[in-house]
Amino acid sequence: MAFFRNLSDFLQWKNKHFNGTLTEAHVVDTERDLYEPVDVELHSLSHPNAWISLLLHLAQLLMDDRVEVRHSALHTMLGIVDTSGDRLDTQAWMLCFQVVFLKLLSATEGKLQRETEAKVNESSTWDDTAILLVQRLSKIFIQALGTLSAHQTFSNLWSQFLARYAELLGHGSLGLGRAVFAALTEILAESEKRAINHKLCLDSAWTVWRDNNPAHYDLCGATSNHDALAEYLQYIRQLHRLLDEGFDTDQAEALMPNLRLCITQSTPVTYGSDLDEMTTVQKLVLENMKLIPTSSSENLIKLAEEYAFLVSLAFQSREDQIAKRKTYVALSKAAMSVLEAFMRQYCVGPNTPTAHLLSLSLRALEIAISLKYKRHHEGKGIPTWRLATSTALSLIKPDLLDRCKKNDLSSHSMWAATVGISDSIAAADTDDCESISVISDDQAFDMESFSQLAATIIPSLGSPSIPDNIRRKYAESVFQHSIIHEPHPDDLARPDQELLDGLRSQHVGRVQGLPPKRRSKMAYVLLDQLFDLIAVHDGSPERVKLGQAAAPYLILRAGLVLKAYVCDQPLRGRMPQPLSQKREMHYVLKKLVDLDSEPKAFPDTLGVQSECKKHLFLLFGLVTKALKAARRDGEMSAALRRVLDAVGADFGL
Repeated sequence: MAFFRNLSDFLQWKNKHFNGTLTEAHVVDTERDLYEPVDVELHSLSHPNAWISLLLHLAQLLMDDRVEVRHSALHTMLGIVDTSGDRLDTQAWMLCFQVVFLKLLSATEGKLQRETEAKVNESSTWDDTAILLVQRLSKIFIQALGTLSAHQTFSNLWSQFLARYAELLGHGSLGLGRAVFAALTEILAESEKRAINHKLCLDSAWTVWRDNNPAHYDLCGATSNHDALAEYLQYIRQLHRLLDEGFDTDQAEALMPNLRLCITQSTPVTYGSDLDEMTTVQKLVLENMKLIPTSSSENLIKLAEEYAFLVSLAFQSREDQIAKRKTYVALSKAAMSVLEAFMRQYCVGPNTPTAHLLSLSLRALEIAISLKYKRHHEGKGIPTWRLATSTALSLIKPDLLDRCKKNDLSSHSMWAATVGISDSIAAADTDDCESISVISDDQAFDMESFSQLAATIIPSLGSPSIPDNIRRKYAESVFQHSIIHEPHPDDLARPDQELLDGLRSQHVGRVQGLPPKRRSKMAYVLLDQLFDLIAVHDGSPERVKLGQAAAPYLILRAGLVLKAYVCDQPLRGRMPQPLSQKREMHYVLKKLVDLDSEPKAFPDTLGVQSECKKHLFLLFGLVTKALKAARRDGEMSAALRRVLDAVGADFGL
């Protein structure tokens, strides 16, 4: 190696006395094999020719089986280029790459291929050589970039250079993949500084990224693929800076699945967790998704799908032990914030598929809200279900809902998702809660959230363009979560029965006290909502539709309270009714008396002429039975008599 360095110094001295140029007469054959001996008389060559001949000799040493020799030759080559490269003209540089460097990359790839085919376990030494070669040649390429780019065949050289790198990537080595993408990122950054953005060059650079995702590579003993994926993602960001018009539609279609693969196939961080902070790969994926063009409805929908996928990723079950170490919690929270900003920015366009975008977003958020208390790895800060609730409420706004009243599948799906959000807010399995102390605060949050949501979607949910089954689903959800004390199973209709058939069943009452729900305050909010759906408002078609959907559930809800009293109280004898049940019954009876129900919410009944008290007529039988059971309870008897008085007043009695 000392000989080559001394020879380089001699050529530098000679160059001071002789300004030769690279001529066709002295050029080494560009088609020669790298392993062929170089037999050149240096005294007959100009400085560029001699310099290239010197590099050819070094290139032969780079194929030596001894790793120390290879690496020493590579360091020597880089030193020679650093000291002498600025004296080469464009033609000399082009020939140098074609004769020496490109062939050197191909020869190294051949060595890797032969060791792979031979299944040699010590191929890491050639991996190390290839990594070092990539790093050094990239620096040489950057050094010569200004000179090379002026040549008319630069695009062709660039394509060949990338093709050699792609061949190295094809071996699936994570270390080599990291080195290649890091090197190419530096080259692209230098191209940006020099304003070099030939279309053919950029197309070749895109192809390398598209077809060589390190997420496909086997770990092969490595503990992490994070570094390779991070360089892969940095590379595409740098490439985007060179594109005048950004990515086109075809590129966007290839970009999104590759980004998703980086998330799902990345290995867990070695000394840390993605519970409270995103990994580098996760951060880069979110940043790169902002590079996807939003000029078409198709891209907007696909972007919404990807954001929704990231939001829900933390809540998907994973069987693989390695995958279980990845929580995606921090990513899910960050994706919610990005999704919210994305929706507010792009949902208001004149030709935007607002309903479809909202549906995709709300479905993902619904998953997070519905798993309240079921996940025990939340990390620091706001729980994911709370953040999902806030995000959903920020998306469900009147201006967006007004754009979703069309009678089409997208609008129907959006309203169904909205009802799902409402149901998830109201629901909570407190048995799964790790800390009882947070239930009260969470209940207050859900009460406020539900009230805000109800104020936004009512009465729009009653629009004739929305299917009746969606309204019934909403009313059913309100009914189910408004129940404070567990009803007797026989009082609820079986699947083959009508909704109110259970109220006619005969069964033995229960004497033991039934504890109220832990979230009884939330249940009372929902009970008020159920009564409000039936109440007279403006008589609009929307209000009538809502009343018709909720009417049977209101009768069932009040009927369950009355029937429980009818069946249970006689068995108690002189024992008082449990306090929580007594409070609920008084509350329901007062609401029934005060309620002026929407006349069209209930079907017409023969012989019944009532404007606003049809609900009392339907409950009249249970009220009279409850009055008989309350003969020892003066306070309850008085409340029940007020109900009968309201019936009589409505009928003019």
